[in-house]
Amino acid sequence: MSLLNGAQTLLLQVTVPAGRWLITSELGAVNFGPGDFVRCALFSGSRVLDGSGTFIGQADGYPPLAMISNQAVAAPTAPTTIRLRCNTDTTASSGAYIDPGANLVVTPITGAIIR
Repeated sequence: MSLLNGAQTLLLQVTVPAGRWLITSELGAVNFGPGDFVRCALFSGSRVLDGSGTFIGQADGYPPLAMISNQAVAAPTAPTTIRLRCNTDTTASSGAYIDPGANLVVTPITGAIIR
C-alpha cells in the first residue's frame, strides 16, 4: 500500500467488543526513493494507543526497508474499532509503501494485569 502526500493511510482495522485486549501490529515499510520518516500508530477511535516510526530511503543512503511494530492494551466499555494507520512526514510523494503482509492482532486478556 502506497503512502502518499504525508496523509494518514488506514492499513488495517478490526472491531472488538467491550473487554480487555492486547493489540499488536507489525509491518515492513519500504522506500527506495529519497529519505523520509514513516510513522505508524494504533488507534482506538480517535485515541492513539501506541505509535512508532523509522527513517528510510535508499536514494539518500539509508536502509530501504525497516520493520515497524506497535503494542498496546485497550479496555473499551463498548464495541470499538481498532485501526492501524501510517503516514510519511513529507507532503511530496516519497515513494514509500507498506509491504504486503502487515498484521494487526487483537487478543483478549484474561486475569490480572501486573504493572
